[in-house]
Amino acid sequence: MGKLKLITNPVSPFNSRAIIALEFKQLPYDVEYYDHDKDQARIKSELNPLGKVPILVTEEGVAIYESLAILEYLDSQYPDSPRIFPSDPLARAQAQMKIARLEPLTGRMVTAFTKGPEEASKGIDQDLPVFAELLNGKTFLGGDDLNIIDIIAFPSFDRMRKMPGLTEPVTQNDAIEQWYQAMCNHHAITPGKGRLQDGWIEIVGKNFASGKPVMAWPVRDL
Repeated sequence: MGKLKLITNPVSPFNSRAIIALEFKQLPYDVEYYDHDKDQARIKSELNPLGKVPILVTEEGVAIYESLAILEYLDSQYPDSPRIFPSDPLARAQAQMKIARLEPLTGRMVTAFTKGPEEASKGIDQDLPVFAELLNGKTFLGGDDLNIIDIIAFPSFDRMRKMPGLTEPVTQNDAIEQWYQAMCNHHAITPGKGRLQDGWIEIVGKNFASGKPVMAWPVRDL
């Protein structure tokens, strides 16, 4: 039996989901940083035919790709650590519905890069109230502790608060800001582990502007 290993490119929000989940469940793991130029051929032939990260290599050496598949595996394989997904079927379904209701907000992260800040900020004032509604006076979207909803939402909001056109509406929304600070104070999230370090958003923007796919963002530039 080996040790869990996460193959990751930390600027990607999908990779952040896997990192937050591992830290939340307090599971020991190693990190291998993915460099598109050097690693894609090997990754595609050996671990993920899609050629993308994150990839979780299990203790048995089996590769699991796609962030949601990784989160599902971690919850099922390590049930004695804090749960990512609610165990109750109804609560689980309600969590998925909350994630869907947040998509008009979280999707603005990609819009900001692909269509510009002006397009990303259109109508955001109409979408912001849903966050306070879903938070419902709790510390986390998942309730008293974070769960799958928070893990999915945080990487998008972490990036949006650093983006022109989105910084002001996101950071000046009381519900989002209180939740964001609670997330940043959680043991599962630290700069470089689930949370972007200073300067990374500029690298993300540069790579989007150059037309490079997410998987090609070079870690050596970080």
